[in-house]
Amino acid sequence: MNRARKLPVLLLVALALGLVGSCRKSDPHEGTESSARRIQVGQRLVSDGEFQRYIQRELGLNQEELEPVVAEQLREQLYAEVLLARAAERLGVSVDSLQEADEVAALEALETGASEDELKIEARRALLARAYEETVLAGEVRISPEDVASRLGKAPRLGARSFMVFRQILVEEKTVADDAYRRIVRKHEPFSSVAAELTLGPDGGAVQQVPIANLPEAAARALGSLPEGGVSRPVLVGRYYYLFQLDARNRDPDPGRAREREMIEHKLFQERFDQLRIERLGKLAREEGVRAPDLGGITR
Repeated sequence: MNRARKLPVLLLVALALGLVGSCRKSDPHEGTESSARRIQVGQRLVSDGEFQRYIQRELGLNQEELEPVVAEQLREQLYAEVLLARAAERLGVSVDSLQEADEVAALEALETGASEDELKIEARRALLARAYEETVLAGEVRISPEDVASRLGKAPRLGARSFMVFRQILVEEKTVADDAYRRIVRKHEPFSSVAAELTLGPDGGAVQQVPIANLPEAAARALGSLPEGGVSRPVLVGRYYYLFQLDARNRDPDPGRAREREMIEHKLFQERFDQLRIERLGKLAREEGVRAPDLGGITR
């Protein structure tokens, strides 16, 4: 099974909840200080135009539609991609011409006015970075049956009502989270209405079902302590504050625990892959004589 994955440009908040960082409508009066920055590794200079196409290609948005913190996270991910692509080149990794043509075509469809040479460089960067992850990094990750068995022993049985059905509100500031909690609990405003107004997550407060084993520890602990219909106080998960409303706990009988083993193996792979990626980027940056990308704890 090919478990290597695409670069994590879409996982701005990840946290195993599948959330993406917030976006907003542009403000014509707001400055674009972040766009003045440049990424340079050796002679490889990334222009604002390339960064804009990177955002458009991956998110279908313009830089002005992103919160500044999200744009900076994406800039650091692009910086990481440049380092990985250069490492692939040094190893002699080749790029499939058909894949390159597809990447160029996708960039051309953005109609940004970039030259064909520019688009070829950017297409090659993306493909080389992806190839480095799939052929080099992924190949170094090893998950043994003993690793899975060890983690399995600590995991809750899926038959013990461990699928959480819930809604959530994601915000950046605790004061906003506290106010949302008061509105829901004390003023009895519907959780879904407050979520639709405030949440930065793309789910908009919609109901979702997630195995508790796949949730960050703080989120799992908060949901695990709630009665059905209960609302949690603000919970800090990574950089963001969450409110959860537990709708139900669902059963998923699996006597052989095959699904759990598969999920644990996948989760272990992701954890080790992400850690290896961060460590390797630090090493590659030192080799290039530049700073390491500041990924802020954000992985896939």
